[in-house]
Amino acid sequence: MCRRFLLAALLGLVLASAVRAEDEPTTVREGTWFRVVCHFEHDRAAEEALAAVEAIGPLAAKLYGLRTPKEGELLEVHLYRTIADYEAAEQQLTGGTFKRNLAFAHHASMTAHVAVQPPVSEEVLDRLGLPHLTENLLAHEASHIVRFRAMPSFRAHPMWVVDGAAIWLAVQGELARKRIPSLDACPLSATEICHGQRLLAEGRLPTAEDLFHDRTDELSFYERYASRWLFFQFLASGPYAEGFGKALRKLRQMGGGATFDDRLRERVVKATAPTEQLDKAFHTWLRGRAPEWREVLRSLDTGRSPWVQTAFPDSNAIAWRKDPVGSSDYVVSGRLEILPGANQQLNVLLDKTDAGFASVALRSDGWITVFEYQSAENRWNRRGGVEHAGLRAQGPVPFGVRVKGEKLTVSVGEEEALTVKLTGRTMDGPWGLGAQAGTCGAWHEVVVAHSDP
Repeated sequence: MCRRFLLAALLGLVLASAVRAEDEPTTVREGTWFRVVCHFEHDRAAEEALAAVEAIGPLAAKLYGLRTPKEGELLEVHLYRTIADYEAAEQQLTGGTFKRNLAFAHHASMTAHVAVQPPVSEEVLDRLGLPHLTENLLAHEASHIVRFRAMPSFRAHPMWVVDGAAIWLAVQGELARKRIPSLDACPLSATEICHGQRLLAEGRLPTAEDLFHDRTDELSFYERYASRWLFFQFLASGPYAEGFGKALRKLRQMGGGATFDDRLRERVVKATAPTEQLDKAFHTWLRGRAPEWREVLRSLDTGRSPWVQTAFPDSNAIAWRKDPVGSSDYVVSGRLEILPGANQQLNVLLDKTDAGFASVALRSDGWITVFEYQSAENRWNRRGGVEHAGLRAQGPVPFGVRVKGEKLTVSVGEEEALTVKLTGRTMDGPWGLGAQAGTCGAWHEVVVAHSDP
């Protein structure tokens, strides 16, 4: 073992021990690339966490030209059951720098740290395993520590490499193990594509030169992440993938320093195309994407059947279909299941416009309520409600939301439970799914059926 890795490994053991309480129950799994430490007892969570991070190992090896680790060279990934557990560990390691993120990679110890998120009950964790967002972040942070160990120059890397490569590896790992259906059909990645397409339409998408030199300060937090990943995704999988791959595999040979951005830019351009040509090809590639979802608030997982939607404790989860329904005569139907958790409400969302939308709230205590949300006033207007015992049933409950012009009818099982009139709405905008803050639910076999003309 080389001296540099030995020192890092020893430091990692010291720091890792600092984040473990005395006699703390843990579940540990080891693979070819990583050692996962769950700071709680749960076999399934540990196995799914290991699968998520192990998937990026061979992808990173191909991307950077790495060898498979030898015995004793496993990188360590830590998973925490609660946000409070994560915050305590993060405080000891970075003093609160990454408290808000709920995930970070620690370069001094070459360890990664992630909280289970959104938080779920023990019953949900036992039945459904780790939330998709958690798996994605585990892979993302694991990608960072692979780069830390492989690249002595990692501190000099521009952010389009730092974030772009980590997101690319996480997503490619999910595709490789069939954890997500596609980039366009996964709400998490589809939303990033939506950000990029909006920036392009508004004339605010960074150019290749901007990205090569980290000139993205004018963008919001999520816009920066989206533009970096999309540019990396384009280079790694688009028409210049072969040349870009050759350039990335030489990244380890580059020293750091203040000129790193310029030297890397020169290598990439030489291996692919001039920046003006890259811009045109990038724009064409981005316009050709067809994202199916735009997630406003996380987190909807469409990579499994049923779809699982989980909201953080302090915010609702909202995911909209990208395209309008295009009709005011249709039915949204399926079966819903409200799982054990702090809250117990799922929402069918309808007719998204700049002015607002309609929402059908379905609660496990039997209550059905129809609201209209007005964006300008940030106001929820109640349009009708009823109690229906069918929603209190255990397991998946059949539901239907029938739209016919301004009339909206909600059914539970075979019974029509509530009809309201939404005056002035066209009802032909995008539909979506929601979960109230603190709620975890399963959406089974959701379909939208249009009436015959």
